[in-house]
Amino acid sequence: MLTSEKIAALKRLFGDELAEEIIANIEQKSQLIEQLGVEYKDMSPISENETPAVEAIDRIEADVKTLLLDVIDENGQLVQMTSDALAAAKAAREAVDELRAIVEELRAIVDERPRSVTETEGAKSVPDALQHAVQRPRTYKPVTM
Repeated sequence: MLTSEKIAALKRLFGDELAEEIIANIEQKSQLIEQLGVEYKDMSPISENETPAVEAIDRIEADVKTLLLDVIDENGQLVQMTSDALAAAKAAREAVDELRAIVEELRAIVDERPRSVTETEGAKSVPDALQHAVQRPRTYKPVTM
């Protein structure tokens, strides 16, 4: 509905005749809208805490804060897991290096040992000769002086 202030403002801007036509047009359209059953929202001021939008924003804000805290916590866990994995990899690398040093020491010891005789004709005859000597010991004559 038009207030008396709005009607006065229309008359000042458009003059009495044109303002009356505008007002008549507005009233006619308002009646048609009422007949269609269209309702307008109440434009009375409402407090912040009464609006559904504010409540929704509060819920969303709380959810976002919770999600952010979860993300921060998970990132902290990932950083800790990565740090632990790096420490384990470093320890494993040091253990491998120690084992390599031990293998090299053992290789040096094995390389210093005399090699065994391979199975050749000469090598086969050595055990045979030893066995023959054990089976038939030589007799030694005492030496007199």
